[in-house]
Amino acid sequence: MVTSQNNKTILFCLLVLGLVVLLAAVGPHYSAYDQKATSGEQFSPPSSAHWFGTDVHGRDLLTRVLSGARISLLVGATGALVSLVVGVLYGLISGYAGGWLDNLMMRFVEILYSLPRLIVVIVLISLFDQQAKTWMQHHGLAAWVPESRLLLLFAGLGLVEWLTMARVVRGQVLSLRERAFVQAARSMGQTPALILLKHLLPNLLPLILVYLTLTVPSVILEESFLSFLGLGVQAPYASWGTLLSDGAEMINPLQIHWWLLLAPASFMALTLLAFNFLGDALRDRIGR
Repeated sequence: MVTSQNNKTILFCLLVLGLVVLLAAVGPHYSAYDQKATSGEQFSPPSSAHWFGTDVHGRDLLTRVLSGARISLLVGATGALVSLVVGVLYGLISGYAGGWLDNLMMRFVEILYSLPRLIVVIVLISLFDQQAKTWMQHHGLAAWVPESRLLLLFAGLGLVEWLTMARVVRGQVLSLRERAFVQAARSMGQTPALILLKHLLPNLLPLILVYLTLTVPSVILEESFLSFLGLGVQAPYASWGTLLSDGAEMINPLQIHWWLLLAPASFMALTLLAFNFLGDALRDRIGR
């Protein structure tokens, strides 16, 4: 019964996430409005012409929410991928090596854990934003990545999110390396690299998948927070964080343009909940 309920939860979450990704991918192409095009219809409430209303510049909010979903999801997926690669490799090496090397690597992780993670990303963006912009122009990447800060968000958020992944992987490797199949591989003369990739990593994939589904919403939330503070994506481009920031600025005692907050907040909350429920359901299923 529990397994059946987990399967339904996993399927429902995948359908929700698939729908969000599909809307983000094709929605702006089929929209009648350009996300950067301004008009005289400032602060129009939701209507048949503008389903989510318009913002202070008269831009269609639905189009901007879907365009912002592209950036938020891209940052979340890329940051989680960086976290996956760094964290898994670090945890594998630390757990399998053991001894003084394991202690040294874990002390380094603990030092990084003591640092405010978002502060590290903010410093990274502040120090290297101009250098990243120059590097992108020199290598012709401006057509592929519209904002230099996106590269810094990819790297920065990924490099502060790998710590939990590394500790989880390391803990599992410490247990698995004493199993009979690992001892047999050693006795056959297989190299440590081959043992890690052929024997240990496949046994860790279900656990890694669970933590990956929980890392993506964490990265999305942190990117949104940075963009809300004005340290993320810059106008005229938008992410869910910048849209929430724009909506918050329009709140005043005289009139609340509620749709400016409700639209991006609803999309972001739905996506984060789907990822978290998916991760919980996968964890329960794998744990059985």
